[in-house]
Amino acid sequence: MRQVCYGCFKMVQDGDNVCPYCGYHIHQDQDLLHILKPGTILNQKYTIGKMLGEGGFGITYLAWDNNMQIKIAIKEFYPASLVARDTSSVGQTQIYTITQSGSGEFHQGLERFVREASTLAQFFKLPGIVSVKDFFYENGTAYIVMEYIEGITLKEYLKLKGGVLSVEETLALMKPVIESLAVIHGYKLLHRDISPDNLMITQDHQIKLIDFGSARYFDSQSDKSMTVVLKHGYAPIEQYSSNGHQGTWTDIYSLCATMYRMLTGRIPDEAINRIRSDTLAPVHSVVRKLPGNVAQAINRGLSVMAENRQQTLEELYRELYMSRQDFRATKRSRIYQGINKFLIRLIVGIVLSLIIFSIVWIKRNEISDAVSQVAEKFVTKEDENLRASRNLEEDKEEKKQEEEDDESDREEKERDAAKDTEDPAETEHDEVMQDTQRQTRIEPEDAEADESGQPQDAGSQKYQMMRSGAESASALDDSVIKVKNGQLNNIASGYTVGEILDLYSDTEGQWYIYGDTATSKQYVYYEGRKGDSSFVLEFEVYENNTFKLTGAMQDDQSVERYSDFFQSILDSLGF
Repeated sequence: MRQVCYGCFKMVQDGDNVCPYCGYHIHQDQDLLHILKPGTILNQKYTIGKMLGEGGFGITYLAWDNNMQIKIAIKEFYPASLVARDTSSVGQTQIYTITQSGSGEFHQGLERFVREASTLAQFFKLPGIVSVKDFFYENGTAYIVMEYIEGITLKEYLKLKGGVLSVEETLALMKPVIESLAVIHGYKLLHRDISPDNLMITQDHQIKLIDFGSARYFDSQSDKSMTVVLKHGYAPIEQYSSNGHQGTWTDIYSLCATMYRMLTGRIPDEAINRIRSDTLAPVHSVVRKLPGNVAQAINRGLSVMAENRQQTLEELYRELYMSRQDFRATKRSRIYQGINKFLIRLIVGIVLSLIIFSIVWIKRNEISDAVSQVAEKFVTKEDENLRASRNLEEDKEEKKQEEEDDESDREEKERDAAKDTEDPAETEHDEVMQDTQRQTRIEPEDAEADESGQPQDAGSQKYQMMRSGAESASALDDSVIKVKNGQLNNIASGYTVGEILDLYSDTEGQWYIYGDTATSKQYVYYEGRKGDSSFVLEFEVYENNTFKLTGAMQDDQSVERYSDFFQSILDSLGF
């Protein structure tokens, strides 16, 4: 009679307690009542063999695929703190939750276990990761079917090699693990349990990362709190708390801790003991002839604080496998690429600018005509009415001024008629006063010749006489400030009179003030130049802080329609 060895699934003689092929003690697992008995059939096609390992979240068995006739590994979701099972009775394989309150937590973990298994099934082609072939529900829990790796753990391999490996062998073994794990990180999945126990060395000297029972999604709302999983010496500080901020940097710490063990033969000090006093010896102080970039990468990856480590496996890979010379060459290449992109964009921008400028220059006349047509559309009937209203007001003011002048002449004639009856001394005094007052009012018949021999008109002589008694305006003069800072009604909104005149004048204009003692009126004058011509504008300032344009001169000649002259200034400025 022959029987199956559940340690290698080879046929041995009935009655043998130890397999001559693998050395398995055939009855060694029978005392563990929560372990499935060897020979149990799962999913109608998998025969359970010996137990390969047990952790806080599951039990891994060697199994035989009855259809494919190959060895496989099956992992059972079995969180020991929540469930139990008694296989002492024949056919008893069901598990049950220990407490009623633990039922909810168990089912949450079960759903996550299956979800992560289905995700891992997508990565069966990755060289550094154990491939997942199938999963199914049974016995009140779930199972993951994985490839069975013929080989030994990295921990066992290190013992065979005297505890340490060379730099070359370490980097060669870990390269496919880092590359494959980087892909898994791209799916927001962490392993969280990387150590020499969970790395298998195959018979053809390949390495595989196994046991994703502690794997969890990161950067998701459902995993804000993670179960504490610790491999002392290999777990970073954030794994000591269920609320620790775990991410890609968490697996990076464990990978660097594993490489530290491979190179030095020492297990790194526990991260929690390194917070106050970090006595961990840098890897380059233990290993001789270690390339600087490798030492720097491992030391950085073992930083206690997560923010000081590499943040992605791509970054760790570059630091480990790229020499300083290659790194500098790559950096220079990226700099040159950046410069080239900048120059290309600059050249394209210049060319486009020249094309646009050329088009505008060629079409400038058409554009100017179009702008003029648009501007004309904004000259509405309301603007014309406003201008007509303003001219009407000016005519009324001129008529009122003429009536005042006539009244003054009448009063002067009455005073002349009364001179014969007055005291001679008083008459002489009045004549002096009248002469003084007469200087402020120049009639057309009093016009005199200027230096060129040409007669001056009344307005010009009036301005010259007033200017002889005027004072240069200071910045603080109230009358000048009223005019200079004043604004026109509904015209050139936002601009003051001073700003308008300074914009029109080619040189900085001069302000003058004059007080007419006869009429108690206050006048402000602005004198400027436009081209070869000089011009003067006269403003009368009232006590209620208002003012009005009352006269204008150009080239020392009075402008009869001064309102039109001022309007021409506004028109030339586009107001």
